[in-house]
Amino acid sequence: MTLRRPRGRIIRLGGQVRPIAMAQPARSASKVLPLMLVLPLFAQIFHYMIDVGPIYYLSKAWPFLMLPVAAYGAMGQRSRLAFPYLTALVYVLGVTPILSMLWLGNSVVDALANSVKVWPLTYYFSLLGLLAFLAPSPDDIVKAVVRLGVGTVLVMWLLWILVPASAYSGDPAQSKLFLFEYERGNRIYFPMGFAILAMFYAMQSLLIRPRPWQPALIGAVIVTMLVIFKQRTPMGAAALVMVGMMVFRLPKLWRSGVLAGLLLAGLAGLYVAISRFGQIADNFGASLTIRQNSLALLENYLSQDPLRWIFGSGAASRIGKINMAEIIGRKDFFLADLGWAGIIFEFGVVGALLLLMLYLSALRTGAKLPVPANSRYRAMQGALIGNIAFLALSTLVYSAVFTPGELAASTALMLYLSEKS
Repeated sequence: MTLRRPRGRIIRLGGQVRPIAMAQPARSASKVLPLMLVLPLFAQIFHYMIDVGPIYYLSKAWPFLMLPVAAYGAMGQRSRLAFPYLTALVYVLGVTPILSMLWLGNSVVDALANSVKVWPLTYYFSLLGLLAFLAPSPDDIVKAVVRLGVGTVLVMWLLWILVPASAYSGDPAQSKLFLFEYERGNRIYFPMGFAILAMFYAMQSLLIRPRPWQPALIGAVIVTMLVIFKQRTPMGAAALVMVGMMVFRLPKLWRSGVLAGLLLAGLAGLYVAISRFGQIADNFGASLTIRQNSLALLENYLSQDPLRWIFGSGAASRIGKINMAEIIGRKDFFLADLGWAGIIFEFGVVGALLLLMLYLSALRTGAKLPVPANSRYRAMQGALIGNIAFLALSTLVYSAVFTPGELAASTALMLYLSEKS
């Protein structure tokens, strides 16, 4: 048997050509810690948490600090969803402020100040740019996300056990972390984005290859949401996503049957909700009543001019010369409570469609991504797609521009992970 090794790269054995294992370069240093430091800022974890002082202000300034990186991400990276994001940004950052000056009488300063909440949409480009610079491995991304998720649960339970009841307040001007409400009692409003994403990762991993840690993590997140977080919409949306994960793992015939059953159950639930609306409204308390009043006020205001429905009216801040209470005539009018109805008020049907396109295009792209061979990367890719679906479902109640950085960051991570897997 003759061996021939041209330049030490190929060995020929019995007619077969096999590459020789060459010396591999040393693995680059782990990027887990840098990711754990920056990802919460991209996900807007501290964006409304006045309790954390400097980190709160850093979160507010983060979109502007990342603008050079966003420019690099937009111009230097050939991202799949650049067009829908650029189109949406041009509209919400360019057109809407002008409309708010025309319709609501905002000054230039107030109009620009009101656009601050949509600047985190630039995180799609800035996170892609930062990931290209840091070059983390898929392992780094999986570890960072899971550790942030577990850390979120641990922090919430430590706060729940150690913080005295006197620290909880019903006044959001005093604390947006430790809240007291008549219907729900004391609760901690610590954004659970990474805990939910880690739960989706555990569910996907459980469906691929069961391990004891997976149901433990899923259970820990669910109990935390029920006992400490107490937000109905995220719990319902997360439950729907995890049911969807299980359903879409079924064979085609079984999947069709289950989906038909779920559709019938949903229609039956809708019928019961409509027929017993008054009783359900009493159970949900003041939050539903406020939303009902706000929807009626919104419809009345927009109906005064059809163009407001099409292009929106813009928004007014609480601290500007023009505020929503003066415009609408009621102090209990909050756009953030109205989901897509609030988006239509501010950005019109045109803006609402552009923002909805960001969710739908991300889900459509995610469905067409190649499936990674590595089970951990496959589970994380599925978790990120599930997280985008979760955020889309949540917008039925929450405003799509309350924390748009979550969608932008999840989409950027999904695309980067797929490219590097």
